[in-house]
Amino acid sequence: MFSWVNVEDVIIYQYNDKLLVGELFERTAYHMQVRLISPFINWTIETTPLDISKYGLNQKRNYLTDLGIEISENLLVEAYKKLVMIDENIDALAKMYDGYRESIYGVDLDLNGKYRKQIMDKTKEWFFNTKLIPPEITGFHLTPVEISGLEFILTHYLNSGKKIYKLFKRKRRNYEIL
Repeated sequence: MFSWVNVEDVIIYQYNDKLLVGELFERTAYHMQVRLISPFINWTIETTPLDISKYGLNQKRNYLTDLGIEISENLLVEAYKKLVMIDENIDALAKMYDGYRESIYGVDLDLNGKYRKQIMDKTKEWFFNTKLIPPEITGFHLTPVEISGLEFILTHYLNSGKKIYKLFKRKRRNYEIL
């Protein structure tokens, strides 16, 4: 469950009274993914194509420069804020997601696999970004990577009642998920 990371890929950032630790999971000139390691686990956040114009990226100003470190810290804080919000509302989010799953998977679309998948993906993105976590209320917009991560968290929570994004607690020599 736990994997080691290179020291160069670790981001440590103080946000309010919390020490945030993350891993640069992917870093290219125009795309970056950061995985939160502490105080939560199992959450990856990424830059979007809109960030290229937002940060004025070009050959000399991109994620491989010092700007990348600044943006990775911002991503870490955003990931932390999202997981705090999810943690505080996990029961309500899981209940809404369960209703969505029951209704969407009951629909029989008589389409070939390609179009069915596109419709299902767009419907899922719409549900997560307008009904489950509306940006007008939360200030957050979920990327496809985050939607996939939240879907995994909610499915696991509905099936087992465990919050898989919580930190490990040391119990003798073994670790368990809280």
